[in-house]
Amino acid sequence: MVSGLLRQRLIEALHDSGDGLSCRDLVNRVYADDPNGGPINANRCVNLMVHKANKELEPQGYRIKYGFTKYRLVKL
Repeated sequence: MVSGLLRQRLIEALHDSGDGLSCRDLVNRVYADDPNGGPINANRCVNLMVHKANKELEPQGYRIKYGFTKYRLVKL
């Protein structure tokens, strides 16, 4: 669906969540195997991953939307 291991983890986490995930929850899932919990600016990194993933997802009929403190994967 999307390129890159971290972006793929992001999509899988959102797909499995159904109700959406907070940025903190996404950071925890995307960087789960990093002993440091990801980079110091992990929240910003997740925002950038969402932006790049949306460019790949939109032609496939999906988009990651943010609303009321949660990210959700939605079908267009």
